[in-house]
Amino acid sequence: MICQINLGVMMALMGVVALNSSAAAEAGNQAKKQGQLDCAVEDNGAPGSGTMVLMRAGNDVIQTSCGKPMSVNPGKYKVSLRLDGALDRPEKTMQAVVGAGTTRVLRAKFETGVLECHATVQGRRAAALAIISQDGQRVGSLGMGVTGKLSSGTYEVTIRHRNEEKVFNAVKVTQSERRVLDAAF
Repeated sequence: MICQINLGVMMALMGVVALNSSAAAEAGNQAKKQGQLDCAVEDNGAPGSGTMVLMRAGNDVIQTSCGKPMSVNPGKYKVSLRLDGALDRPEKTMQAVVGAGTTRVLRAKFETGVLECHATVQGRRAAALAIISQDGQRVGSLGMGVTGKLSSGTYEVTIRHRNEEKVFNAVKVTQSERRVLDAAF
C-alpha cells in the first residue's frame, strides 16, 4: 500500500515537472520573439547615470536605469533618455526601432556645470534659499553652500534670506564649470 501511494505521488510530481519544462520552453520562445532596449548617457564626455523611459501618447509607460536592458516587443518606440542628478532634469527624446532577438542601445550626451550659492549677513554666513529658473520656469532650489548640477545654459537665480532677496539675472553655467554666487544682505 505504501508503495502504491508513493508511486502515485511520484507520477503527480512528474506531471508537474513536465508542465514546468513546457512553460520554461514557452517563455524561452517568447524571449526570442522580443528584442531588448538599453541606454548609455554621457555627462561632460564621461559615463553618466541615466534613466530610459518608453512613452506612449506622451505619457511615461515603462522606466528603467541605463545599463539594465528591458525586453520589448519588436516595433517602433518613442524613448526619452534622462540624466540623473541634474536639477533641471535634462532629457533627450528619440525614436527607436527594435527587432526580434536584437538589442538596441540608445545614447545621449549631456553638458552640465555646477552652481553653488552663498549668503552672508554682515560678513557672516547666513541661511538662505536659492531659487533657480530658466525661461520663466522654476527648475529647482538649493540651500546655501549646497551644489547643484545644471545643464549648460543661462539661468535666473533668486537668493532669499528672510524677507529680502537678491536676483542674479543671466547666470551662465557652462560645461564642466563650477559657478559660485555670493549674496550679501
